[in-house]
Amino acid sequence: MVNSVLKKGAAAAAMSVGLGATVLAAPAYAAAAPGCVSRGVNSGTITQTAWMRNDCGYRLNAYIVWDFGVDGGCQTLNPGATATSTVAIVPRRFAGVNLC
Repeated sequence: MVNSVLKKGAAAAAMSVGLGATVLAAPAYAAAAPGCVSRGVNSGTITQTAWMRNDCGYRLNAYIVWDFGVDGGCQTLNPGATATSTVAIVPRRFAGVNLC
């Protein structure tokens, strides 16, 4: 009987942890940054660095998108601010800038 109660409690705890992870997961779709955010990529021999500059008249949150791997982190950019993300050349490819 006690074993059964413990198992049910453990199952409930595991379920709530799983639900918490689901709630905190990133959205599957993010909007592209507006045209007033300049962007580009500079390639070296081993790495490439993507950059984004906020040329908008307001603060925004954005991140650099890479194909074939993890994206850059969400950055708060004041007007005129620049942020970068550096990754290996292969197999990554710069894919743009999204809002976060």
